[in-house]
Amino acid sequence: MYTFSLACLVGTTILAVAGSAASRQGSAKSIREGAYTKAQAQRGKAAFEKQCLGCHADPKFGYSVIDDRAGLPVADLFEFIRTSMPEDNPGSLQPGQYAEILAYFFSLRGLPAGDAELVSDMAALKEIQIEKP
Repeated sequence: MYTFSLACLVGTTILAVAGSAASRQGSAKSIREGAYTKAQAQRGKAAFEKQCLGCHADPKFGYSVIDDRAGLPVADLFEFIRTSMPEDNPGSLQPGQYAEILAYFFSLRGLPAGDAELVSDMAALKEIQIEKP
C-alpha cells in the first residue's frame, strides 16, 4: 500500500511540474503578435539616428541581431543591447530608449506593430519570444 501511494505521489508531482512548465511556455507572446507600437518605432528611429548612426551606418544589421536570437526571449536581446551599446558608453541610454530602438529594429525587420509599447521591464520582456517574421 505504501509503495502504491508513493508511486502515485511521485507521478502526480511529475505531471504537475510538467503541466506548469507547459502552461508557462504556452503563455509566451511572440514578437510576431505586435510587441511594439508604430509611434514607439518612430521614436526608436530618431534615437538610433542620434545615438547609433555614427557606428552603425545601416540599421538593417538589426536583422541578423534579431534572427540570430530566434527562440530566445526579447529580454536576452534587450539586455545584450543595453549592456554593450553604445560601444563607447554601454548602458548610457535610458531603458525606454533601448526599448524604442529595439522597436525600431522590429519594424525594420517587418515584424508587425501592435497596440501596446514594448516595455523595458525584464520580467515582461522574458514573456515575449523572438521569432523570425
